[in-house]
Amino acid sequence: MIQAIGKVGQEILKHLYTGKKWVGAKSKVAAEFAAKKGHPNISKTITGVSQKGNLGIKWGVAKAKKYPKTAAGLGGAIGWDILEKEKRQKQNTGIPT
Repeated sequence: MIQAIGKVGQEILKHLYTGKKWVGAKSKVAAEFAAKKGHPNISKTITGVSQKGNLGIKWGVAKAKKYPKTAAGLGGAIGWDILEKEKRQKQNTGIPT
């Protein structure tokens, strides 16, 4: 069981890095496009937000590595909340569950 949990954690970190890389690449394209169209302030904002996002992701990964049980608990609670929210939305719209 412990090995399976570790493997899932590794997969999450791998996909998190890939997602961060994709967001960084797309942010760079958007910033360059805004700069070419004559919007330097928007370009600076896009670049700054992507850099702050990367710092936040690095901080989150470091905390998850330092406190793995807490991170797993938070992840489970967030996942459960998402599932419950979807269930409530389906009930409110009349979609059978």
